[in-house]
Amino acid sequence: MIEGKEDLYLNGFYDWTYNQSAITPEDREEYIKQYSKPGVMCASFEYYRAIFEDAKQNKEYGKEKLEIPILKIGGEAAIGNSTTTTFQRVANNVTGITLPNIGHFIPEKRPNFLTKQILDFFK
Repeated sequence: MIEGKEDLYLNGFYDWTYNQSAITPEDREEYIKQYSKPGVMCASFEYYRAIFEDAKQNKEYGKEKLEIPILKIGGEAAIGNSTTTTFQRVANNVTGITLPNIGHFIPEKRPNFLTKQILDFFK
């Protein structure tokens, strides 16, 4: 359904973003170029195809809380703080950061902030 129309499919997501400037025309062009390669879109579809199996496995794995540190970063206009709360149900050491005025595309909109948080987390 999408093969040969990756631009329409992806631009639908990019047009829907909280902040239209998060994905520049050049970024869109590069994403479309890469996602148009044979088999690449399949990986993103598999993520969603596996959601129900993942949920089943997570119920089993979540019976014992994780002790490892977890860093969660989200945009308030996307998932907000909801995943921090979700991770706190299954882990004891969760750091949650929710960025204001940002949706789904944190690496594109706040790359330096994201890089610093990740590097600091792994120190």
